[in-house]
Amino acid sequence: MKIKQFSNPTWISSVLTAVGFFGAGAYYAFMSTEGGSQLINNITKSIPSVMLGLWVLYRRFPDISGWLVTAALLCTAIGDFLLEGVTETHFLLGIAANMVAHVLYIIGFTVECKRLHTLRAIIPLVYISGLLSILLPNISGFMSWAVAIYAIIIGLMAWRAAAVIGQSGKYRYDEIIGLIGAWLFITCDTLIAVDKFVVQILYAKYWIMTSYWIGQWCIAYSIIILFPGQKRARL
Repeated sequence: MKIKQFSNPTWISSVLTAVGFFGAGAYYAFMSTEGGSQLINNITKSIPSVMLGLWVLYRRFPDISGWLVTAALLCTAIGDFLLEGVTETHFLLGIAANMVAHVLYIIGFTVECKRLHTLRAIIPLVYISGLLSILLPNISGFMSWAVAIYAIIIGLMAWRAAAVIGQSGKYRYDEIIGLIGAWLFITCDTLIAVDKFVVQILYAKYWIMTSYWIGQWCIAYSIIILFPGQKRARL
């Protein structure tokens, strides 16, 4: 009886999630403390994405969507670590890691729904166009190209997350949560870009990390319970 309880998926999911958000809390503590260790700061910031990745892998193994989203979450963990670096090279490598994560999310959402749903690309297209019109006048050289490509990719991610909604003929809450997660991730990226290239945002890191972590959790949660043609997972 004890062995069954120990291996219960709900128990393991709860532990992984709790450890992840403990890491998030630890990061906030170090971030708000003057003179905190940069290495510990970087590591604690990465913990939530790693834990969410393990959560998804455990619940969706060996499903392809589980592998894709787990890989995406691990890429964001690497990005989290690098974005805390002090040089522009660290920043660019962190952005590259997050860009790979977005591509993996795009593939993951597309695996769940292969229909194009072209009209659902309109809102992301308008949003990304407006965002670039604000950012690009303040950026030059290689960075402008990197930001433009990144913005296009996050727009594609929002489109594919929207495409998943209603694929079964009904609007399921788990599909909507996935879309909310995608837009929260985009909100995080928007805040990072505006704060870095346009104008400093008051308490920017708190807004950025809050939208980022909630967004990541929403995407992980939605992918865990999107089992086409199978019994839905218990959470």
